[in-house]
Amino acid sequence: DGVTRAWEPIDVRVRASAERLPGPYGVVRLRLRLENTSGWTGEERPEALRRSLVAAHALLGLTGGVFLSLADPPEWARPYAEACENLRAWPVLVADDLMLSSPVILRDRPHLAAEEPGEATGVHEPPGPRATTLTDRPWWEPGADASISPETDRITIAGHEVGKGSKVRLTPDGRADAQDMFVAGRIATVEAVLLDVDGSRHLAVTVDDDPGTDLRRAQGRYWYFGPEDVEPL
Repeated sequence: DGVTRAWEPIDVRVRASAERLPGPYGVVRLRLRLENTSGWTGEERPEALRRSLVAAHALLGLTGGVFLSLADPPEWARPYAEACENLRAWPVLVADDLMLSSPVILRDRPHLAAEEPGEATGVHEPPGPRATTLTDRPWWEPGADASISPETDRITIAGHEVGKGSKVRLTPDGRADAQDMFVAGRIATVEAVLLDVDGSRHLAVTVDDDPGTDLRRAQGRYWYFGPEDVEPL
């Protein structure tokens, strides 16, 4: 079986401007606006995603200057940073003279995850408790705890036993990942039950109507949610 990928044309308008701000520090505010000007007006979600800028990344580079972090600016620059408005974008530092505007939340100076040396699809956050990657080699040291088995472990959620193969509805609430909005309410299949270093359980899932599910499963790349973020079906 193969994977068929299709793209639809997108018309995009990019607007950029620079404004020197008052004060003794020589601060310049940059504005970058990406607009999808495609003429398509349908309402079906799968078709809309093929014509959207939902995964658009922008790189901004400087010559003869440095960017200031919006997440952790120096104290003198905090008022400038707090006055910036970011809509559906998350600007982070890649280097002093390079900034990435991402559609997902990242820290400054993100990097490719160590378990993905061949990945070339973007910049990833170092995995945290909610982002353990399931690979052929478990994240814990082999043999350290034989009682842990992500593929066979099960947990109880709202009176229902949930484990690999269980169907759940995704109901993320109060999490920091902006992409949660795209899967809220959708049906998913549990692929594994994971235990992080703090002793908390998390579910690795695939979204049932995601056309890339087979590819994600083959690569061990899943969505991760806590028991409070799903509803057993």
